[in-house]
Amino acid sequence: MRHSPIYTTFAAMKYESSIVLFLLLLPLKMDAQIKGVVISTETRIPVRDIVVTTDKGERSVTAWDGTFLLRDTSFHELSMGNVHYERRVMYREELTDTIELIPKLNALGEVVVIGHARKGAEFNRRFSVEKEELKAIDRASPNSGTFSVGELARKRNKKRIERMNKIVRNY
Repeated sequence: MRHSPIYTTFAAMKYESSIVLFLLLLPLKMDAQIKGVVISTETRIPVRDIVVTTDKGERSVTAWDGTFLLRDTSFHELSMGNVHYERRVMYREELTDTIELIPKLNALGEVVVIGHARKGAEFNRRFSVEKEELKAIDRASPNSGTFSVGELARKRNKKRIERMNKIVRNY
């Protein structure tokens, strides 16, 4: 049975168009992947070293510009976070191209410092130098006119007290 030339041309065009359509759609399936950027909620700056993990076991770490790439798109749940940011769990339907993470707050509450004076003559004798000893050291030193250990100790103590007062004033 012989077909008309119009039918033959139409059949060939139909076959060619289905091949072209298949070849056009093939890369879409092969390149299916999810890209995103992770930013800080406070600073709106991209965050690096965030671990992104899917429930299927795929794992990615954000680059210096906060970007991540997931090749397997068949996951249902995604979790992300690191030591400096709160962990966030998202469903695939919730994903957008930009994901915000909340920084962890490592703040202390009220701190109360209670000090106790050390008691005992043994402690005082071991860790303090008496004025008489400093005078004796000064007299015994060969450069007693130019260098004084006692004077050095007094200057250090005076500087330390000035530093502590400055800290208290600026606090």
